[in-house]
Amino acid sequence: MKFYQLLGVMGGESAVLESSLIKPEWDRYYEWYLNLKELVNTRDRAKLYAVMPNDLVREVLAGSTQKLFLHEGWLRSYQFSDEDIEMSVLAAFDKFGGDALDDAFEKGSSKVC
Repeated sequence: MKFYQLLGVMGGESAVLESSLIKPEWDRYYEWYLNLKELVNTRDRAKLYAVMPNDLVREVLAGSTQKLFLHEGWLRSYQFSDEDIEMSVLAAFDKFGGDALDDAFEKGSSKVC
């Protein structure tokens, strides 16, 4: 999962994101987070598009209370049907990857199978 994708997915849960980023092993990424406005203004794609370590991504997503919904091959950020399978964002990441999460939150849905 890329840095900008993780920020987008966790946009409503900044405290969860920060609680992981402040750990010494992730201080590089915490610095990026603190300077996000500058990264965006200068279009620093090397950092914004940097692939994050899976350990960090999984730690952050494990703290999220957000849910995603799977139905007939579509992963959605909202419940579509009573038959939807509710998933944590961590489970969805483990099964479908960061691009699918990003699309589900940004576009509302992502075709996953």
